[in-house]
Amino acid sequence: MRKVNIRKAIEERTKADPAVWAREDLQAWWTAVTSGTSPHKRAALRDRLKASELLGRSQAVFTDNVAHSGKVTLEQALTASREEGADV
Repeated sequence: MRKVNIRKAIEERTKADPAVWAREDLQAWWTAVTSGTSPHKRAALRDRLKASELLGRSQAVFTDNVAHSGKVTLEQALTASREEGADV
């Protein structure tokens, strides 16, 4: 986070209220639910799958990193948009 005051407020809230979990706490909990370790051995499969999805999202597992030089000519952009069926 770039805004220091927001980060500090979140940290203070997390320390002051035990019901507010830090990112690491959430990830540990999702991991426990997904793996079926105690006390979450009785979690339904759908709950374990959802936990694994949330864990993956929190770790940016489902994002594609695409390198792009940023150099696109107007002609290339128009051609690409026409190929996709967009009205230009």
